[in-house]
Amino acid sequence: MLNNFRTTQLTWDKATKNIYEKLKANASDQNGRKLAVQIVNDGVVENLSGVTLSLYWETRDKSHDGLDAFTAIDASKGEFEIYYTTGMLSNVGKLNAALVLVDSVGRVVSDLFEITVTRGIDDAAIESENSFTALTQALIDASNLETNYAPRLNDLTAQLQQKATKGEIGLADFDKNKTQFDQTWISDSLREMIAGTAAINAVPADNSITTNKLANGAITTDKISPDKLSPSVLQGIKKTKSVNLFNKNTVIKGGFYQGSNGAWLVNGAWLSSDFIPVVAGSTYTTNLGSNITQWDTNKAFAGSLSGTTFTIPEGTAYIRVAAQVTNLDLIMVTLSSQYPSQYVPFDRYAFGADFEVLEGVKINGQNIGGVELITTQNLFDKSAVKTGGYYESDGSWRTFGGWCSSDFIPVVEGKVYKRSDTYATTFWDVNKNFIGGSYNTNIVPTPKGTAFVKAAVPLSVLDVFMLTLEKEYPDYYIPHKRYVFSTEWGTSDSIELSPKVKQVTEKTVQLETAYSAKYVEPIRLDLKDFSGYNQPYHPSVLYIAGGFNGYKYWMASSPLPTVAQPYPERYEVPVVHKSNDGINWEVVTSANPLDDLTAAEIANTDYMSDPHLVYRPDTSTLEVWYRLTRRATDEPTTVFRKTTTDGATWSARETMIPETVRSSGHIVQSPAILWDNVRKVYRLWYYNSKDGVYYNEMLDGGTYTPTNQEKVAFDSSLIYHHIDVNYFNGEYHFIGYHAGTPQNITHFTSTDGMNFAKKKELIVTGTGHPLYSGMLYRSVSILDENNKIRIYFSFNTNGNRGIGLLIANSFDDFHTVKSIDSNKVLLNSGMTLEDLATEVARLRSLIES
Repeated sequence: MLNNFRTTQLTWDKATKNIYEKLKANASDQNGRKLAVQIVNDGVVENLSGVTLSLYWETRDKSHDGLDAFTAIDASKGEFEIYYTTGMLSNVGKLNAALVLVDSVGRVVSDLFEITVTRGIDDAAIESENSFTALTQALIDASNLETNYAPRLNDLTAQLQQKATKGEIGLADFDKNKTQFDQTWISDSLREMIAGTAAINAVPADNSITTNKLANGAITTDKISPDKLSPSVLQGIKKTKSVNLFNKNTVIKGGFYQGSNGAWLVNGAWLSSDFIPVVAGSTYTTNLGSNITQWDTNKAFAGSLSGTTFTIPEGTAYIRVAAQVTNLDLIMVTLSSQYPSQYVPFDRYAFGADFEVLEGVKINGQNIGGVELITTQNLFDKSAVKTGGYYESDGSWRTFGGWCSSDFIPVVEGKVYKRSDTYATTFWDVNKNFIGGSYNTNIVPTPKGTAFVKAAVPLSVLDVFMLTLEKEYPDYYIPHKRYVFSTEWGTSDSIELSPKVKQVTEKTVQLETAYSAKYVEPIRLDLKDFSGYNQPYHPSVLYIAGGFNGYKYWMASSPLPTVAQPYPERYEVPVVHKSNDGINWEVVTSANPLDDLTAAEIANTDYMSDPHLVYRPDTSTLEVWYRLTRRATDEPTTVFRKTTTDGATWSARETMIPETVRSSGHIVQSPAILWDNVRKVYRLWYYNSKDGVYYNEMLDGGTYTPTNQEKVAFDSSLIYHHIDVNYFNGEYHFIGYHAGTPQNITHFTSTDGMNFAKKKELIVTGTGHPLYSGMLYRSVSILDENNKIRIYFSFNTNGNRGIGLLIANSFDDFHTVKSIDSNKVLLNSGMTLEDLATEVARLRSLIES
């Protein structure tokens, strides 16, 4: 009768995540007070069958926490309840709490709310686990004995009176159709005779063993007559373990082991590897793994490791690696020194020394028709570069780490060539003497007397750089050499291409059709600024519903001309623009620039960078955060802010994050900042200029604490910087630029802002449109007034920087490549050399048979 008295009712609308109630409990409420929750989605009741709900709680000092499961009362109506556990009730005071919902798609976490636990009658009486005391339970059990068991005992007595006694039953009393004997009635010796393991009748009848009776892998090659196998198929092939230590066949799905305590966390979208043996002191790399836990020789939890490359500490004998289930077929963990350029499975069929690849494909010295290694229109051979610098446009060698120069590339005098970027190209005559050079252009006409060129190439783009005749420049990367199928493949009536080759061919045509239909044309924005160079960079864009002082779109950027006096970064200061359609912009006069360098700072070649816009709806204030970096050892950097309430008058400069140096690992680069209007805090994501993306928070008017930062997890081995994070459509959207190879703009999503899953490459460097042909940079995503997705991206093409815009109905609809070459089937677009050798062997066996 006290059910309603003991129950606290709570409604959670997962569409907003907000929970405004402040709950109370008493330390003496052991199994006495419960929390009842109904989950709705935008006010609508949903069927949540199969969903689990938990209550996460932690003390304010984070010294104690817990994750307690709810009981589903009526999942079809989204109704759950939980009795507060004594583990929670033993923490008197204010607790932070959140609701955690897990379904087959992933996890949704509510915003934090408050539970206050008041002191109980007797703190010493509170148990460490959620159960009645032994005395209380015994009294309850005793009071229920007569009611529950007396009728059953009486019925059992009556039944026993009707049973026969020992010796009264014979075989004639059994019905053969109703009485069956299993193997437990048979002696061991008789059982062996039946199984064929005894000396008597141990030989099976002729033709009595079927395929179904044989275990997979039960028959080895030494049990098969050699004349029954085709040498062309088996010679030189063996199954071997690869460098990849991640065995996808032994994973545990449905969660992962937590790095904080080694406990299992249930999550349907994740998995964990089995124990992977490792060697202390060795360094390992994983591409898609995260939440790496350490275990000792007894397989006891010993800690966790961070990053995608990590060194095993003493005392660690095993690791376990967590990853998303969707990446099961792509995950690798290897010694860093053995990390491959493409995915290899845990074990595979490999080809021995009898197989060699020359000009064309040879197996056991015989040329295989229909397959050849050709030189493509890409004249740049990445295997023949000279590293450590490049040739300047005046022919002199410049020693510079992170760069390389091509070998002499034969060209034709008077022809026009095109390269992937705008760096230096030098011209050389038939005797390889320097005759001239060009810079700041990707279009390269060869002057009179030119027989060779050399291209300066950053090592970061070594794997995607191309140099071709201008008229042959492709829409996607093509290597210098590749394996192709010639026309004789598939033309014979007696030989049919394998499903693998068919799949690649058909997929090529499908992709060409799909990409042509869904191609999104970029818009180059015309943005003026005080420098006169009009080369804006590093955008931050807001769409404000209802507008802010007459304008719905606001942008902060920093001009960065490629060539300027006294130096390009002198103009890298915050500038603000405004617009009502997000395409046509006008500069804000009072913020052109918003802040500027002093004469002393210019003399020191200092610079400002990475502006980011924040809108505060609670105060109707627009804020611009930006950095000042001094050209000195370790690049000391300070983060400032200026604000406005009318879009015209700006506050004085405020220091938000005091000066930090790069080596500290706490520097804030390319901050993405969101204002949490419920919790009244600034939420910051940023690259720490060292090992990845981190998250931190800052109270309005509070002090920034660098050591509070937490590393953000990605299902990618790449490190992203010049990032952006936005929240719309119920998800956090991370847009990242990777400075290495490939230099693409990538989209990730997250439900909690801390664990991000890769969705797609939004823009691929060197493909599609000329705006993508050079370097890309910081890009942002917003949801506009028509619920369409907009991507504002930085580009650097033909020596000219700027900001472009892409608009699509959804992230899935961003197709930035017009078409692909459907006339050639590339092995590196769907087949490996091993696939090829397998296919060749299959075709040979067909011919021989």
